[in-house]
Amino acid sequence: DLDRIRRRLDTLPMVERPVFLLCRIDGLDFAQIAWRLGIDSEAVERHLARAITRIAFGPDGENEERR
Repeated sequence: DLDRIRRRLDTLPMVERPVFLLCRIDGLDFAQIAWRLGIDSEAVERHLARAITRIAFGPDGENEERR
């Protein structure tokens, strides 16, 4: 549900949120995101993976639907 996704986006750490938005919303690739944020591509990949996990399963790592 979109409200749950919005709430989870709001809870992302400061470095994960822009990585997620630049990739998924703006369509930038890892190299472009890395250049914009001043981090390396591997860090972009790591932050994106964590952001996706947090959005899918919540900040506590447990999907609300499985409760």
